[in-house]
Amino acid sequence: MNRNIYVIFFSLAFCLIACRQYPHIQPLLQEAETLMGSRPDSSLILLEAIPSPEKLSEEDYATWCLLMTQARDKNYVEHTSDSVIGVAVRYFEKQGPKDR
Repeated sequence: MNRNIYVIFFSLAFCLIACRQYPHIQPLLQEAETLMGSRPDSSLILLEAIPSPEKLSEEDYATWCLLMTQARDKNYVEHTSDSVIGVAVRYFEKQGPKDR
């Protein structure tokens, strides 16, 4: 039963993303952040389902970069480059919040 709920949730999230309804991206990023502590694998799946994240707004892309780095780290995925986290660092150092 619990698995079915996740399948439905991820299917719905993917449909929203696939339609490129970017105004709906912030709730998805918030959900990925919420899942990060308890279900980092689910968080990574959500983040990887976002097509062309570089086309998001600057803030959403920086948030995606930060969350993607965290999700990969928590799932023990080897980081081969620092370019993704670099986007987040540059954005949040200039724009804030500094605690990001």
